[in-house]
Amino acid sequence: MAAIGVAAALVVTTALLIVTRIRTDHPDDASSGTTRDSGWQRVMAGLTESGESTVTVARQAFSLTFEQLPGVDVPSGSRDDIQSGSAALQMMIAHWDELTTAEQSIVLNYLPSDDPTVTESGDSIVPATEGALGPPSAPGAPGAKMVGFAARTGPRSVAGRAPSEAAGPDEATKQRIESRVAALRTSLGALAGGFLTGVVEVSYNTHDVVVGSAAYTLAHAPGQLVTHPTPTTATLSGTSGAYSGCFLAFNPFGWQTTGANLDFIIAHELYHCFEAMFIGDLDLYYDKATAPPWVIEGGANWAAAQVVPTSSYPAPFWQRYLLIPSTPLFQQTYDAIGFWNHLREVSPIDTWTELRSALGRSSADALAQTDAGSDAFLDSSASSLFRKPQFGPSWQTDGPTMSALRFTPEEVTITAGTRLSRSALPLAKALLAASITTDIVVIVSVGHVTMHNAAHDEANFGQLVYCVRDEGCECPPGSVNTAASPAALGGRDLAFGITGNDRAAAVALGGISLDEWCRKARPPISKRPGASGANSSGNTAGGGDSLCHQIVERLGVDGLLNNPTMSPADIQACVTEILASGGFAPGP
Repeated sequence: MAAIGVAAALVVTTALLIVTRIRTDHPDDASSGTTRDSGWQRVMAGLTESGESTVTVARQAFSLTFEQLPGVDVPSGSRDDIQSGSAALQMMIAHWDELTTAEQSIVLNYLPSDDPTVTESGDSIVPATEGALGPPSAPGAPGAKMVGFAARTGPRSVAGRAPSEAAGPDEATKQRIESRVAALRTSLGALAGGFLTGVVEVSYNTHDVVVGSAAYTLAHAPGQLVTHPTPTTATLSGTSGAYSGCFLAFNPFGWQTTGANLDFIIAHELYHCFEAMFIGDLDLYYDKATAPPWVIEGGANWAAAQVVPTSSYPAPFWQRYLLIPSTPLFQQTYDAIGFWNHLREVSPIDTWTELRSALGRSSADALAQTDAGSDAFLDSSASSLFRKPQFGPSWQTDGPTMSALRFTPEEVTITAGTRLSRSALPLAKALLAASITTDIVVIVSVGHVTMHNAAHDEANFGQLVYCVRDEGCECPPGSVNTAASPAALGGRDLAFGITGNDRAAAVALGGISLDEWCRKARPPISKRPGASGANSSGNTAGGGDSLCHQIVERLGVDGLLNNPTMSPADIQACVTEILASGGFAPGP
């Protein structure tokens, strides 16, 4: 993805350098009436900047999704947005060697064995009969078979509840589910870029789980004893770590679901099998660095939505995507369905191909396989969340299974003396609605900012200066300012979509009265990106001797925004200092 060119984007003749602070209070969350307090999102906030899990994240995710692990502190908050157990299970496998023996034993309680009588550890097996569909007769043919779970060796406690076992589904339910597995396996194969090979093993987990998650998936290698899920086991047993099949377990909530929502659950879990098959090497599929959740889980949600477009099951994940734009992409999981959906909307590249190309790669490499670095994507990613098609195509998003929710942007008023800025962190988004009540407004963009009002549509525009007065902004004779009146704004309401790519993006607005404007010898001027950073007097924007000015001169405004030695408060102090030195001190 291209870096933001900042120095050229910010230039004013009197060093009006309006930069921004990094927002930490997430005003978008408050204005939309949503919350970031779900337990799952609190856990996912622990992912690294590159989207990798840690063993702490893995333990917490498993404790949220399956059962409480001993000694693990689980964040508080709603658990309604936990879709399945696949993400937590994959994280635990990725950190298998870091788990205690007791933790490994608990994980194995949720995995099957191919041995009909005994597990590798000697535990007895709950018998299971082969499903009606049987194994496929040829590679890629639809099919499913039943496998059993290891019997529990002792009691356990789930979130303070007594241990319990659910009764399994009746035979009619099993037949219906196995039939839908076969049908959706074919439907996905027709779109995904290849038909799924190997046997899909279907089972029904009767062990009680913490929440109503629907199902979970485990891809495995040939001959691999699934009771020890790491690819290393396959090597020890004399087989390779290459994908050969997939295990799909339904929790009680899953097998009790019907209709389109059941189909969505199945399609989501089946696409995990496709992901493992496309990657091929299970060492990559179960590696925290090459299986980031925004690709694995977000991609599976998007794929499921393409074949089951009428399901309401993904509504909680659309809610997070549509209403909390401040979550960086690499910290998203199921809600990354919106990222892949927006690629489908704006990219000329087939999204199925982009998704397949992203599999088995680190977050940065996966993103580079997509068209998400294009202007078309970045200039519409945030603005599309306004969902106002009357503004133009960049201001609307829609897609299969998407809810009707619409984000309510922060609303601000720009008066004479206002100096206001808002930013989006790297790979995150922010939305702003501004009402202009002053005579003249200066608007500065850093990176991918899209602007709309009744008369103007701009993207990645650098610096713009507009007259807001209906009578125009010509200065009276004898004024210090002899420049022509700025162009008319043509409407006092402005909408801004701010999209960070690999660096922060920002928009800043300054309000100026006509009296102040006419007393300036060198007022701000409109200047597009790519123009020189020097003003008419030959001085670079942000000139000065202070540390703040030195940072801006040496690194550009993005260097200030992303300076690791400065807190958000320090950055905001720099903003005030630079504005004051430019002669545009904020009003009282």
